[in-house]
Amino acid sequence: MRKLYTITVGIFLILLFAACTQFTTDIDVFLSYWSTEVAATDFTLDKPYISIGETSYVSSMEDVIVTIKLRNPKKLTLKMPTSSDKVIRFPGLSTQPQYGIEKDYTLTQTTSNKLILTYKKDFLQAHEWSNGNIGAEITFIADDNRVFDKRFSMNLKAARSMQGLSG
Repeated sequence: MRKLYTITVGIFLILLFAACTQFTTDIDVFLSYWSTEVAATDFTLDKPYISIGETSYVSSMEDVIVTIKLRNPKKLTLKMPTSSDKVIRFPGLSTQPQYGIEKDYTLTQTTSNKLILTYKKDFLQAHEWSNGNIGAEITFIADDNRVFDKRFSMNLKAARSMQGLSG
């Protein structure tokens, strides 16, 4: 009887360990997924700008696109403002702008290593000439709700004319 019990327990344990993926996956792959970080490495503006100190000034005559390059080794999908209002905020503004194509700005992840932030013309014109820093602060949140420590932030202001500004 004892031999039958030992064999049954052995078979049960073999089936248990074979069926549970956490026991059969490579621990390095598992840990590297959970230890990975998403961080911004650089950003570019699609329109001419003037830098004065750490603030970039852009024209408010048309939409401005900010391309944010990411270090995203595991190619994680990030949450966008439509699914989380904790993704982006504008610390220089007392009233937060509205997200959307027909609103103040859009934010999209085009590839695993690139975000596109578009400031709309009407939003830029409403915040001209030191009416507040319109630079965004973006918190990177993966679609599995992991919040990463490193944030992206920039100082940006809008001006109707670039003349008179010198950097």
